[in-house]
Amino acid sequence: MLAASPASAKKKAPAKEATPAASDEEKPSGAPTDEKPASQANDVEKPKTILDTNQEAPKTDSLGHVHFASPNGEGLGRVVVSAPAEAKVKVFLEGRFFGNAPVTIFSVPKGDYILEASYPSGKQVSKPVTVSENEETAIDLGTAKAASGGGGGGFMSGSEMTPTRSRWMKGLLIGGAAALVFGVTFGILEVKAESDYQNTPASDQARLDSLQTTGQRDATLADIGYVVAGLAALGAGYCALPLILGPGTPASEKPATTTTNTLGIAPMVGGHTTGGALFFRF
Repeated sequence: MLAASPASAKKKAPAKEATPAASDEEKPSGAPTDEKPASQANDVEKPKTILDTNQEAPKTDSLGHVHFASPNGEGLGRVVVSAPAEAKVKVFLEGRFFGNAPVTIFSVPKGDYILEASYPSGKQVSKPVTVSENEETAIDLGTAKAASGGGGGGFMSGSEMTPTRSRWMKGLLIGGAAALVFGVTFGILEVKAESDYQNTPASDQARLDSLQTTGQRDATLADIGYVVAGLAALGAGYCALPLILGPGTPASEKPATTTTNTLGIAPMVGGHTTGGALFFRF
């Protein structure tokens, strides 16, 4: 028994050595693999760019041009962005700020890009841009508004509730309320004059004539107040259409046109008649 023990041990030792150790590179068949299929090996997920509106515009060259890439490169084109300067639209190409529109971005390598516009209201618009070699790609942000030509009761309108439109609406509401108070006040005075006229003896012709003149004047002024209040209410309602009906197609997505809508209010007084004219121009 003592002699067989070592022999048995010698036979068992080679059995352990016969089993190859697991390589560090081998993985169990059921373990997940980090390798991508061949069709997805080159896929790269690009997160949506978050605009940094606090960027500074790049410095211009001696000609006043801003460049996307080196002007000495090959296959370059340019992007021309149109918008009125007073709109203060910030222009970004691939997340980089290039100043307020209108602006031309030079030295853009040919390819596809995303141009983004940021408006003072906080609204942002993205547009795809394809640039070709030695060609100009035009992007119209479509916010152009015709400048108002002088005074009067007209204003330029759009399909969005712009700050100018909001100011007009508030002004017309305040003016209409004041005109209504004016009309009601003189309407009360006219009724009082009529009552005094009825209670005055027929023999007092001088007083009757005075009351008649006063009553006609008060009636005319009351009518003017009512007409102006009504026209102001119509104007305020016209201004508030985007709030009532909801905004239409954003101005930034419409092509710029030279046609504008105008609302005009013109009170008319003559003789013993009062009235007003309300007109639209399309």
